Amino acid sequence: MAIYVCGDCHGEIDIKKLYRTGRTIMNKLTPKDYLIILGDFGGIWDGSIWDKELLDWYENQPYTVLFVDGNHENHFLLNQFPVEDWCGGKIHRIRQNVLHLMRAQIFTIEGKTFLTMGGACSIDKILRTQGIDWWAGEVATDKERKELFDIVEATDKVDYILTHCAPTTVLHRLSASYRQDEMTDLMDSIYYNIDFKHWYFGHYHMHMDFEDRFGNKFHARYNIVEELKE
Repeated sequence: MAIYVCGDCHGEIDIKKLYRTGRTIMNKLTPKDYLIILGDFGGIWDGSIWDKELLDWYENQPYTVLFVDGNHENHFLLNQFPVEDWCGGKIHRIRQNVLHLMRAQIFTIEGKTFLTMGGACSIDKILRTQGIDWWAGEVATDKERKELFDIVEATDKVDYILTHCAPTTVLHRLSASYRQDEMTDLMDSIYYNIDFKHWYFGHYHMHMDFEDRFGNKFHARYNIVEELKE
């Protein structure tokens, strides 16, 4: 059993990382393995034949696909899927082997604990149309915020944190041009209250590893596929 991770796929736009740059790895995966996509999965977009064909492709892969949601998702359609319990947390089962790791959940997978909190603020939403290619569900609801704060209050440590955007506190490590928003501030509530080994996020379309002054390890991911770090 192995767990692999990659950044945003945006439906079919950036899925090439799975069968081009990542083909050596992907060809080795088995039904016991997992691939985590760090938001902007994009397979639940408009309910069209394109969605179906993409989900058919994922369903035909031998591994299990896990994803947190990003900002470029149809959150309305995503939330129509039934909620199930899985590995200690709540999921939307999209296909038998395609699972949405819902927000403000803790999962235990092969003995490792994962805190998940999808969502992010779109900097390009002024160029998009609500209900067509942008959805207000990209940001956390009051209910999701309360669920996250309940987790923060009850949890001291996890092995991994999986999000789409980074905490405000570390944005400067990515670029001086990035600005805080309500979702990066929400990530800060995790950062300052829960110990972790590794924090993985997508969203920024870059590949970068760094540590903060406390030795916490952060991993921005986009167009690579790699095994989860221990």
